[in-house]
Amino acid sequence: MRLIFLKMHLKDGALRFHLDERKGQEKIGDLYDWERLHHIHTFARCFYTGCSISPEGAGVVAALPVRSATLPERFDFADNYQAQTMLVRLDDIALLTVFDDCGGAFSWLSQKIERFTGPLSELQLREVFVEMAWLNWHLKERPVLGVDIDLVNEICRFTCDLPAKPELQKLDYGLRGRLYESALGHLFPFVRGVGLTDEETLAAVKAGKFTLLFDKDGKFIMDFDLVKRSDPAT
Repeated sequence: MRLIFLKMHLKDGALRFHLDERKGQEKIGDLYDWERLHHIHTFARCFYTGCSISPEGAGVVAALPVRSATLPERFDFADNYQAQTMLVRLDDIALLTVFDDCGGAFSWLSQKIERFTGPLSELQLREVFVEMAWLNWHLKERPVLGVDIDLVNEICRFTCDLPAKPELQKLDYGLRGRLYESALGHLFPFVRGVGLTDEETLAAVKAGKFTLLFDKDGKFIMDFDLVKRSDPAT
């Protein structure tokens, strides 16, 4: 997954941030902290270099079952460079990971995953991706990623110094709303929560309080509770 992420973002050093050249000549890659991508690059090449990986340094990859509920697509991909997160879906299975949390964000996300009682719909999967990125952004103490190199014995090892217990900062629900709009906003002109108007749906999303995972009683939503519309104006 790191190799896919690497190939996705290396090209951003040549792609314009503004499609309209009159707005500026900045590249997407100008916004990046390239040191973070360098670590992913060295990690992805470990099979070639022979560098070993500590269990903490490997982090967590979650495999979740997915069902097609409202959309015909059987493939999905999403990533967030700043949050170092990635999602890949193929048919009825999805893989999600955080590259720089050493399992910290997933230790919190797992509390929700344990409450899933069935496969996710494609849009619920996107919400899990949002939660993953959001939690990673709120880790109070970041894990320290590193590489130990023994030049004498020609040995290298990826390491991760973890805090004793992953803790979260005060949660910014406005940030969750922005992440939600980025990951799912293109669908909201065509779908809305049952029992909610368009305005109520969008307000809940912006406030960071909207969820497709659990109902008002905290139970996992098995039957996807969205109404599909053919016309955004209806």
